[in-house]
Amino acid sequence: MEKLHGLEEAQSYLDQMQKVCNQPDEFDSSIHAFYRATQAILEEISQEVETKPWRIWYKNSLETSPVFAFFADERNLAYHVTTQMVPSQANGEEPNRNTATDSPSGISSFIIWIKQLLSPDETSQPDRNTQPPEREMNSFYFDTWPGKERALSICRRYLYEINQIVQEGQNLAYIS
Repeated sequence: MEKLHGLEEAQSYLDQMQKVCNQPDEFDSSIHAFYRATQAILEEISQEVETKPWRIWYKNSLETSPVFAFFADERNLAYHVTTQMVPSQANGEEPNRNTATDSPSGISSFIIWIKQLLSPDETSQPDRNTQPPEREMNSFYFDTWPGKERALSICRRYLYEINQIVQEGQNLAYIS
């Protein structure tokens, strides 16, 4: 039961990271809280299987994943930020992006653009071929991750793999 609570806690920190992607200090706090929550889950599983024959199952589950190897060392959480201009979109989604977070100014400029587009006043209507206004977007990348995925994508994958271990372990009755 504790593992399920831990998974929910880690998911909430992951959700928070997504919401604060344009606020580097808050992102930093959230990613470290996410890391601590996931490590607590893995430590609980490790203690539960430590003296059991199926500890090999757990060890193999961790060793076969590059994500687990990466998160085994907290120093790998070092990241860099890139900032780029992206168009604001009606649904808040960014093009080719796994996270959706609008800054207040991005939302405001988009709403103004839509209102002008739909306005009955012909003098205030923008050219219908124009693009929505652009805004800044931060992307976080782990410094030592060998691929090009964003930090949020890697964290999502990590939490997914932890969840898979918990489910498999429970289904096999290796863990409670």
